[in-house]
Amino acid sequence: MRGQKSRRKSRRLPEPMSVPGPLEAYRTLLDLTRQMLDAAHREDIDLLTRLEAGRVECIRALPGSPETLAAGLRPAEAEALRQTLRDIQACDAEVLAYLQPWRTHLGNFLKRLS
Repeated sequence: MRGQKSRRKSRRLPEPMSVPGPLEAYRTLLDLTRQMLDAAHREDIDLLTRLEAGRVECIRALPGSPETLAAGLRPAEAEALRQTLRDIQACDAEVLAYLQPWRTHLGNFLKRLS
């Protein structure tokens, strides 16, 4: 088709995804952990299971170990990262403590079935 101008639409490249910094990535993990705690308190096991799957993916995407990351952060950011990790651990412990009686009951039930 000589002589005709190309009528191709110019394609815009997608905007680059913003990659969260290490502190933001761990804060996202904390948010998921808090949602899991809320689901545990409401005994919404289906939601808790879905959130756990999302959390696993979040953990896989974390940008390195906390120790390595903290070394590259300013002191205030490193302390914020450490506090975020402490908060994650506290939520984890509370979720486990809340679910332990249910897990024990389920384990006893499964023993009786076998």
